[in-house]
Amino acid sequence: MRLGFSFLPIPEELMADQSLSWGAKFLFGILAKTNREGIKMSNNYLSKRMNCSVREVRFRFVELNKKYPGLVSIKNTAGKINIYTVNITLT
Repeated sequence: MRLGFSFLPIPEELMADQSLSWGAKFLFGILAKTNREGIKMSNNYLSKRMNCSVREVRFRFVELNKKYPGLVSIKNTAGKINIYTVNITLT
């Protein structure tokens, strides 16, 4: 049976963290799903995927980086596309 939806790889520790919003967990899952380094996405694209505003996406990045510094590295480019790297090692 083929399902009409996809799954996001969100670590159990992030899911159990009550102080982290669902939006921040969702954002991490979208980035981690690509399973590669140097993910190129715009905040506009992410806001459409998450069904929220671009401002909300920026707040979720700030939230993730405050709670888990270095978990997601962001490199701003000259255009509106950012390059993201998920810094996680599965054990």
